[in-house]
Parts: sequence; C-alpha cells; structure tokens
Amino acid sequence: MLIVPISTGSLPYILRMQLQIIILSIAYVLILLDYDYPDNEVMSQLNMLPSVVEVNKVEGPYDIVVKLSDDNMSVLKESIGKYMIRIRGIQSTLTLMEE
Repeated sequence: MLIVPISTGSLPYILRMQLQIIILSIAYVLILLDYDYPDNEVMSQLNMLPSVVEVNKVEGPYDIVVKLSDDNMSVLKESIGKYMIRIRGIQSTLTLMEE
C-alpha cells in the first residue's frame, strides 16, 4: 500500500488510477483528570488504545491532550466512546474531530 498526498493532479492519468489514496481522520481529545489521580497512570492506559498517536501532559484548563488518527472514522469514535471514557481517573473529555 502506498500513501500519497491528496494533490495527485500532476501525475499521469494511468499512475493516478493505480494509486490507492488513504485519507486519515484525526481527532484531538482534551482530558480533565480527577484531582488526586496520578496522571502517568492515565497516560499509560491512553497510549494502549487503538488509533492513539500522541499523549501529552499540558498546562491550562485541561491536563492531557490525546491525538488519534485512523483511516476509519468509526474506529476513532469507538476508541473514544467505548474505551477512553472508561479509564479510571478521567473526569471529563472534550473531543475535536476533523471532518
């Protein structure tokens, strides 16, 4: 499988027809932790979820930012809605998705 940029207009027609273009969906989840729960434990569990690309501790109104990416939007939604919200120590989440 070959991943190419979306702008393939300059490629010859036959070559464009043979390429399989993959468009990745991306989501960011802002996480607020329970006050007394260890953040490194939550971050470790988040790193094991499907489609998770990055997990970063941040300063400000949220404690952790998670970046997810997959070629299937349903996989992203399942990772967030089925697995992420069940992790102990997560008080609330705010999800930002590209469409």
